This record gives sequence, C-alpha cells and structure tokens, in this order.
Amino acid sequence: KNPFKFYKLLRILNNDKRNKFLFEYELLRISEILKIAAFILTYPIKQFNLIQKENSRLDNLFNYELFDVLPNTHFEAYTRYLSGKNISKMLSSNSKVISWQEFQNLEKTFYKAIRESNNKIIIYGCELLIKYELYLSMHITDTDADLLITPHKTLLNGKYNYSNSDKHNFINGVSFRYKDIFRFINDYNSEKTLLVLLGYDVIESQNLLKTIEHVSRLEIKLHPATKEKLFDSYKKVNWNYVYGDLY
Repeated sequence: KNPFKFYKLLRILNNDKRNKFLFEYELLRISEILKIAAFILTYPIKQFNLIQKENSRLDNLFNYELFDVLPNTHFEAYTRYLSGKNISKMLSSNSKVISWQEFQNLEKTFYKAIRESNNKIIIYGCELLIKYELYLSMHITDTDADLLITPHKTLLNGKYNYSNSDKHNFINGVSFRYKDIFRFINDYNSEKTLLVLLGYDVIESQNLLKTIEHVSRLEIKLHPATKEKLFDSYKKVNWNYVYGDLY
C-alpha cells in the first residue's frame, strides 16, 4: 500500500536477471483491463437486482446486507479470475498448480477460472495453518465443491482442520510454521512471562487483551498482517511486543 515501498520492490525485481517473477497484471490484455473497468461500474447495479420484496424479517436482513457489504467489494477477485483464465491457457495439460490457501475470494475465483478452462490441470491448495471457527470462509462445503471454487486437493496440517464436506479431497500435509514447537526445550528456572498470540481478527485480539488486562507481565506476538498501533491503547506498562522465532 506504500507506493515508495512498492517502487523499491519493483527496482529489486527489475535487477534480478533470473526473471522468475510475474505480476498478475502482466497477464492481462487491454481488453481485459476494460472489462475490469466495466465490472467496477456495473457490479452495484447487478447486485441490486437481487433485492427481495420485504415479506419477512429474513428478507429485510438480506436487503440490508446487500447495501452493507457493497463498500467492501473489490475488483481484485475479478482480476484474479481473468489472470487464472490466461494462466490456464499457458499451462499444458496435466500441469500442477500449488497455491497457498486461506479460501478467500481471491483464491476461489482463481480456482474457478482454471477448473472451468482446463479440467486436466490439478490444483493443490496448501492450507498449512491453524484453522479457527470464526474464520467461516475457510470451511469448505459441498456447495463450494459443486461450484468449482475449490482446489482439487487441500493439504492440511491435521485432521482437526478437516471441513465437513464429503465432496472435497482433504490430505494431511506438513506444518512448516509449527515444526519448532516439537523441538522446544523450556528453561523452567527462568522467570516466567506469559505470551499471548494474537490472530488476524483485530477486534477479537483487542478483546483478548482486555480480558487479560490483569496480567502484570506479558509478551505480545502480533499476526504478521497487523500493526502495533492497533493495540497500543490496550497495552500495559510491563507488556512488550515480541518478534522473530520465539522457540
């Protein structure tokens, strides 16, 4: 989001002679850029075609959500769909696509584009993180499988993370993030300090800090996608942020 950092990144990639980096917009033609512009202009109109006659409370809630979620609609998912279409044309049959997976809209549209364009390409989704119940979009359903918005196979780091879907293929994978947990040796003679691991959901993390505000000494490990300033007002005097490998 910082244009100066993005420019610095482009300079680094430009100096890499291996030329192994590809941005999704490099895959798009001018006609597809125009499609994205048309999507931005027409999506609200098409969405409001779904408005229901308010004969029940459920209809009222549905109509409210149509308006409420509109500001959160982004064109990036449609862009990823167009990129997936073009990638499927570049890959040969029986190719394998390995994708990091949190089952967000960006990934769903990418999977959809490839699966409906070339049914001989196999997609592996790597969901190698700890799933939690509040993250509803990560739970794959039979409907998702029917809509072709899932990979062909999802690699997980434990059976606990399996979703309740009989139509999707879940496989045990690896746990790169958590491998050092099983090598951890604790020094029980050292002074004990509690550690709290905050998640991606900022509000839930803030509520967690409020719940444990009675703790005198605390180390706070942030989620990589969040920043200190979101939690500074909840931080006590003897609380510290920690970074890096803690094992």
